[in-house]
Amino acid sequence: MKTILNKLKATSLGLIALSLGLASCQEDESLQKANNRPVVTLESNNITVTEGQDAVFALNLSEAINHPVEYRIEVIGGTAVEGVDFNMGNFSAGDFYYGAYGYANAVSAHNTTQNFNITTIADVLPEDTKTIEFKFSPYQKMAGTIENLFLTVNIENLVSDDLTTTLNWSGDYLGATDVCDTGAGLDFDLELYTSAGGAPTQVSYTDCPEVITIAGTDADDTYDLDASLWLSNGNTSATITNIPVSITFTKAGFFSETVDLSATFPLADGGLDEGNSNAIKTYTIVKSGTIYTISDGTSQIVTGKYAH
Repeated sequence: MKTILNKLKATSLGLIALSLGLASCQEDESLQKANNRPVVTLESNNITVTEGQDAVFALNLSEAINHPVEYRIEVIGGTAVEGVDFNMGNFSAGDFYYGAYGYANAVSAHNTTQNFNITTIADVLPEDTKTIEFKFSPYQKMAGTIENLFLTVNIENLVSDDLTTTLNWSGDYLGATDVCDTGAGLDFDLELYTSAGGAPTQVSYTDCPEVITIAGTDADDTYDLDASLWLSNGNTSATITNIPVSITFTKAGFFSETVDLSATFPLADGGLDEGNSNAIKTYTIVKSGTIYTISDGTSQIVTGKYAH
C-alpha cells in the first residue's frame, strides 16, 4: 500500500510539474521572439531635406515580434536649433530615466519596418545648410538591439523665385472690435497692376494679412502695387493714433524687408471710401527674370537678391 501511495504521489507531482511547465511554456512563448531582440537598423543614416519638408527616416527590424520595439532618440550635435529649425512634435519628450534629455517612439508590433517624421521649419532668411545629429538607444522593455546607431539630417535653405508681398495690421488696439473683421474692423486691400494699366491683375481684399505673390514665371514688367485702407468703419482707439500697419516684401532664401506704414494711415482720417484720398501707398516693382527691384517713389527698398 505504501508503495502504491508513493507511486500515486510521484505521478501527481509529475502531472503538476508538467502542468506548470506547459503554462510556463505558453507564457514564455509570447516573449520568445522579444528575448531574441531583433536588431534595429536605419534604412539610411544620412537624410537631406529642404526646410519646411519632413525629414523621414525608416527603422528596420531583423524580425518582427509581437510587441512594440521602443527606442530613444537623442540630439547629440549639429548646427540646427530646435524650435527654430526643427521640432520633435511626433515624439514623446523627457529624461526617460537615464542619459540626457531626449525623445522616444516605437516600431509597432508585428512590423519589420516603420517610417518616422522629424518636422523642419521653413523661414525666409538666407542661410547655410543646417544639420542635426541623432543617436538611437533602446528604451523601456529593451525589446530591440540598438548599437552604434546614428542619424544625420541636413536641412537645406529654402529658396524661391517668387516675390511675396504681405500687408499686415493685426493687433488688439480697437477694444472689443476685431481689426481683421472687414465688416466691423479695418478693411485694407492690396492690388497689383501691370504696366498696361486697366483693372488689377491680382487683388487681395478679404484676408488678414493681405498677400499677393508675383511668381518667378510671371511676365517681366514694371508693376504697380497699391496698399490701401478702404474703410475704417468709424472705429476709434484709446491706445493708437496711427494704424500699426506694415508691408513686407519677401523672396524666400534671399531677402525679407519690412516697411512701417503706420504714418500713412491715421485712424481718424478713415479710408478711401470714406473720402480720404491719402489712404494709399504705391510701390513700383520692376521684375527682370527672378530679380526684383522695389521702390516707393522716393527710395529703393529692395533690388536684386538682397535688401537695402
